Amino acid sequence: MKYKKLTSNITIREYSEFFNKQGVEAFLTTKDLNLRTTSSNYKQDLNTILNTIPTKKRRVFLDQVHGNKVIIDDGKMNGLIGQADGLISDKSDILLQTSHGDCFPIYATDSSGEYFGIAHSGREGTYLEIAKILVETLAKESNVNTQDIKVIVGAGIDVENYQVNKSLYDNFLEKFGPKSVKIKNNKYYLDLKETIVNSLLKSGIIKDNILIDQTSTYKDKLLHSHRRDNQDSGRMLAFIYKK
Repeated sequence: MKYKKLTSNITIREYSEFFNKQGVEAFLTTKDLNLRTTSSNYKQDLNTILNTIPTKKRRVFLDQVHGNKVIIDDGKMNGLIGQADGLISDKSDILLQTSHGDCFPIYATDSSGEYFGIAHSGREGTYLEIAKILVETLAKESNVNTQDIKVIVGAGIDVENYQVNKSLYDNFLEKFGPKSVKIKNNKYYLDLKETIVNSLLKSGIIKDNILIDQTSTYKDKLLHSHRRDNQDSGRMLAFIYKK
């Protein structure tokens, strides 16, 4: 994983090398573009990034609701297809897309690259284990074991900058154990990344088949962060598709 220049003005967080043998491309846009739908430059910035991607007949995205629903492409879906936070397809004519502030993009593919998927995992989605549901659904669709699935956990909020109230802390502690939380100076924090990875491991994913981006959206000024920038925050888009 690395930052990669697409043009002189556009940098992306590139993850495709991990999926190279599967022939699957995966990346996250950066602060070079503001892909928040309410941004005045949204359409221009969207066209700018889409023009750097090989032409696909269909681009599918979601009304993200911080849940754990995963939609499977039927070969006809296009555009905004409903409320969910995960997508899976086995088609080569499609571009799957999710939107992110500090929430984690989860990319997945089977070992052959036939099926691939993406998910948006924020606090609620992490608690509801959408990453686990994504890979288990993908494994079922591709008729393989979860140990044959490869997963990338993209950039997201770090534990030191994700303070929460005690009620949320207690909920995560009870469900996921002490590795999912942290206390410092009588303040409560969630470790969403650690929680996601442990959930994936429990689903049967092999450790070597998980690539974890340690980049923090809060700390890295090349990325948008809702926690850092509040209402001024932009959005990044995560994409996955077959080469």
